[in-house]
Amino acid sequence: MLNIVFLTDSWLTSFKQPGVCITVAMLLRYFFLAVFMWMCLESVHFYLALVKVFNVYVPKYILKCCIADWGRNPAIAITIVITLVLTINKDFYGGGLLSESCPYSDF
Repeated sequence: MLNIVFLTDSWLTSFKQPGVCITVAMLLRYFFLAVFMWMCLESVHFYLALVKVFNVYVPKYILKCCIADWGRNPAIAITIVITLVLTINKDFYGGGLLSESCPYSDF
């Protein structure tokens, strides 16, 4: 999903709708946080598998990992970050223009 949102980002922003820019930014942040959270949970899994090899049983381990990754942690972080950014200045999302003479201006 991260790749799909990232690849369609420039096409979606061509509609010049501020709500679309904010939605795409929220989705990108959420999926990036989910990817980093999966990496963190994978390191916990490696620790349990390689360091604490014996007598390690966590009931409903996969369910707990999925809830921690897709649900609570990224949702809380994304709510805090998006609310903070939109409170400071709602124009931080979107509004960047590209021109032929300076293709990286305002981005």
